Amino acid sequence: MATNVTFSGTSPEECETFLATVHRDALANGKYLDEKWITFYAASLLRGDALVFYENLDAKTKASWAAIRTAFVNRYVRSSQESSGPRYESAW
Repeated sequence: MATNVTFSGTSPEECETFLATVHRDALANGKYLDEKWITFYAASLLRGDALVFYENLDAKTKASWAAIRTAFVNRYVRSSQESSGPRYESAW
């Protein structure tokens, strides 16, 4: 299943859409428990600042979908909420 969603790090909403899309596509492809597939798939959807941020993560973080999610939420969702005040509650 190919998706047209990419993530470039432009907004908290874009980050949450990206994370939900990777999760949904992993389920749809029967790969929900395949950590390697999920991490490579997620990396293939990255562009711009999000790709640069990902490339600078350590290898241990890159090998774990849970660690990647946490890093992205901390960078693109929580940091935005802290700088502009809470706008909504993150699902992640």
